[in-house]
Amino acid sequence: MNILKTIKIIFPGIRYGLNKPLLKELDEAIKGETLYLDYSNFYNEKDDSFNKDKAYEFVLSKINFDSLNEYSEIILISKSIGTIFAGKIRELIKEKHPVLIRKIKYICLTPLDQSIPYLEQTDYIAYGSNDKYLSEEERNKLKYRFINLNVINGGNHRLEVEGNTKEENEKIVKNIVLEVLTYLDSSNYME
Repeated sequence: MNILKTIKIIFPGIRYGLNKPLLKELDEAIKGETLYLDYSNFYNEKDDSFNKDKAYEFVLSKINFDSLNEYSEIILISKSIGTIFAGKIRELIKEKHPVLIRKIKYICLTPLDQSIPYLEQTDYIAYGSNDKYLSEEERNKLKYRFINLNVINGGNHRLEVEGNTKEENEKIVKNIVLEVLTYLDSSNYME
C-alpha cells in the first residue's frame, strides 16, 4: 500500500511569516509535514536591508533534496521575497531531480517582479491590485498567462484592502485558503 506523504516548504516574506494570518492558516489547513524556512535574521531593520545571497544560502542548506523522494507531494508556499527563492529551488529540482517535478504544486503569494520568470502556467498565484512591489508590466504578463490567478481588488502587498474592517480582510484570507485547497484538490487536504 502506497501511503501519501506531503511536505509543505514555506518560503515566507521578510516580515510576513507563520505568525501572519495567511501563512498560518495555509499551514494549518494543508495536511503534511512543514519545513519553514525562517531567514528573517538576514534582514537588518536599522537600514531596511536584506542579504538575499546569505538568505538563499541558508535556504539551500535547509532543504535536503534527496529526502524529497520520500514524499508523494511537495507543496511550495511562498510569499514576497520567498517567491524568488521558491522559484530558484524549483529550477534546481528540475535540473538535478527531474523526477520530482511531477510531485510539486506551487502557491505563489504576492510575487515580486524578479519571481515572474520562475512561474508556470498551472501555479496558484495571488496578488493585490495595489501591490507596490509588483510592476504594472509584470501584472499584465500574469493576467493573460495563468489559469489559477487571484487578483485581490484594492489589495496591498499583505493582500489586505486599505479601509476594510478586520473582518473583511480576514474574509480575504479565508477565500484565498479555500481557493488554494481547491487548487490542491481539497478532498485530500480538508479535515
